[in-house]
Amino acid sequence: FFSGHALIGAYAAFFLIFYFQLRMRINRFVRSLLQIVLSLIAYFVGISRVIDNRHWITDVIVGGILGVLFAVHAWYVQSKNLKLQNTQNDLQAESIALNQRP
Repeated sequence: FFSGHALIGAYAAFFLIFYFQLRMRINRFVRSLLQIVLSLIAYFVGISRVIDNRHWITDVIVGGILGVLFAVHAWYVQSKNLKLQNTQNDLQAESIALNQRP
């Protein structure tokens, strides 16, 4: 079985990395530092599972890959929903503006 700890660690780290990269308007250095720290945390979660003899390295690698894939998928779905929601809000604003014209 793949490592659930590695999966959750990679998912959380990479989802937050995507969030910091695309949504946060902070200093580049700070953003890059946060992304490196998150990546290292996910890496050390996986390595700790191997060092503690809980999983084989292949289990951790598969868990990490699945975590990254789930994070990419979740971000894709979330961004698609946000675009749809923004489009609906724009349509509602246009309809309100059209109804208010004399």
